[in-house]
Amino acid sequence: MTFPFLFEIQKLGEEEFIDGGVADQEPIKELILDKSIHKIVIHSIRTKKGHSEKAMIRAFHSSVQIIENETRELKELLAKHYKKRILRIETLTPYIDANQLRHGKEAMEEGRKSAHHWKKKILSKI
Repeated sequence: MTFPFLFEIQKLGEEEFIDGGVADQEPIKELILDKSIHKIVIHSIRTKKGHSEKAMIRAFHSSVQIIENETRELKELLAKHYKKRILRIETLTPYIDANQLRHGKEAMEEGRKSAHHWKKKILSKI
């Protein structure tokens, strides 16, 4: 499901820009309905990014979070109905943008740590 303008607002210099995006990056409905699939692994990347000083931007991000939570709950209910297991993994990384590429190695390392930490649960039969 796509929603124009539901995304993380990018700040370049002192300006904040809207760039369009997808609010629901988890196309798992099809995976839940596929009878050959028993476990779905979802790896989310969260960033250590501060909040905007602008109240309107903060309110906008809060509304996006509400939509994400609601769609996640609906997916969980659908998965439970079809007896599927959803394993959600979240990795917290430094915020990376055009002005902060120096954090790339640290972000990759956090991803590697998550993979090793969750390896047994990801590869288990159920």
